[in-house]
Amino acid sequence: LQRLLRHDLNAQLHSNKGNNNIFIHCMQYKKNRLTSILFIGLISALFTTACDNDPATLGLEILPPTDLIDANTQSEILRGTNILPERIISDGSFQNPFAIIGYFNDPLFGLTKADFVTEINITESYPGFRFNPESSKIEPEKFAVDSLVLYLTYTKDMWYGNKNAEHTIQVYELNDRLNNTQRYFSNEPMDGRYFPELLGEKTTSAYAGLTDSIWNQANFRHELAIRLTDEMAERFFNLSAKDLAHRDSIKDAFNGFYITLKDPSNPSLPGSLIKIDLMNDRSKLVLHYRREYWERRDNGTEVLLQVDPMAYNFPINLESRFFNRYTHEHGSKISFNTPASDRLYIQGMAGSRVELNLDFLYTIWKDSLVNTGNNSPSNFGISGVELAFFADT
Repeated sequence: LQRLLRHDLNAQLHSNKGNNNIFIHCMQYKKNRLTSILFIGLISALFTTACDNDPATLGLEILPPTDLIDANTQSEILRGTNILPERIISDGSFQNPFAIIGYFNDPLFGLTKADFVTEINITESYPGFRFNPESSKIEPEKFAVDSLVLYLTYTKDMWYGNKNAEHTIQVYELNDRLNNTQRYFSNEPMDGRYFPELLGEKTTSAYAGLTDSIWNQANFRHELAIRLTDEMAERFFNLSAKDLAHRDSIKDAFNGFYITLKDPSNPSLPGSLIKIDLMNDRSKLVLHYRREYWERRDNGTEVLLQVDPMAYNFPINLESRFFNRYTHEHGSKISFNTPASDRLYIQGMAGSRVELNLDFLYTIWKDSLVNTGNNSPSNFGISGVELAFFADT
């Protein structure tokens, strides 16, 4: 009885030279009075079995052979196909607020490039860059622009690859608005979709040349700062009240950024990918400007008495659409669309995926899943299926 109750339907998984196996657990059964027989057998065993009997055989002698359950495990070797998807949906949301930037050269998957597109927004406090609250008037002579800086933030270990690998990140302006209802994909072409004038660039690494003690500070968050051109700063400083009226009008005045990077000077180096926390409140466009206090002297000259630095944040928030772009150069490292590949490659960011055809399993076991006939039906059922993949490390 104990042997009957403890039959193990799970197979031990053993690697077969790195092959991928599928284990099918088959169990033969009969519709009978098995439950009541087991109960009677248990009671009988309590009164008739000697202490030196094998516990594994208790109760078996009172069960008819036709009432025993036969369990079996069979395995088959699987061969899959490596598939290169054309694209995946990559427009972000508040649930997945990350953008990826960088180059990474993998010894198995080849070279991967990642860049992204994003919009900006305005805050609830609508700005008036030349408004003097003391006089309740627009007084442009009292205000001046300083700079326009794009900040992209991330924390420790939000990168993959060589943390000291340098990238030259570049910022361009889109020449058309993003569509609010359109889905954007990982292979979105960017040719002709942004103005050729470079707005700003910065050469940096994921570690940004900072010390370990800085990165290991509690809650430390690095802000990658890219200063944009003075012409763009003046343009934002001169946005009209209509441009700043609401969160949709700012997207008409400025379509958004294409943030990419120069090709690496040495593509054979590992490189890195940096994961930007795009919707964190520190990822934003900031207009730095100042208010000046002047005094006119008796001789007609003016003297600068005081300068108050000021800033306005254009956030990247839930109402700002963005999407990631990925390109892969696998070269000849992976054989795609070849049935029965020796190795299966799975890569994120719209990289390699795997296709498995399990139709042959039905052909192999379909005859075992029906009655055998001859007045002695034997019913078979699959009690479990396990897919086992062995990682080639």
